Amino acid sequence: MKLPAKVAYFLGVALVISPLWCVFTYVGARLGAVVPADIEVAFILPIAFLSMVAPMLKTLAHVAAAFVSIIVALLLAGLPAGSGLLIAAVSAMVTGVVVETWMERAKP
Repeated sequence: MKLPAKVAYFLGVALVISPLWCVFTYVGARLGAVVPADIEVAFILPIAFLSMVAPMLKTLAHVAAAFVSIIVALLLAGLPAGSGLLIAAVSAMVTGVVVETWMERAKP
């Protein structure tokens, strides 16, 4: 790319991202001041994770696997060394495979 094309590309990207970045940083700072001090910041991690994962749940198998993973992880949260999370992951994978197989067999 020649220099004018590089500059145009940079400005095209920066002019879209920079104002949004500034606006949402401001919004985050204002909303952060509203959060009570007794609420730990640890609640943000699951929310951030959900916001990344939720758009990827496109089929019934994905939704079923996520649901089973959540339920099993919550039920086995007391197991030592995070083994409940590992069992939840395996349960979700098996659920996904079973639902996907069931959906393939149900097609005419």
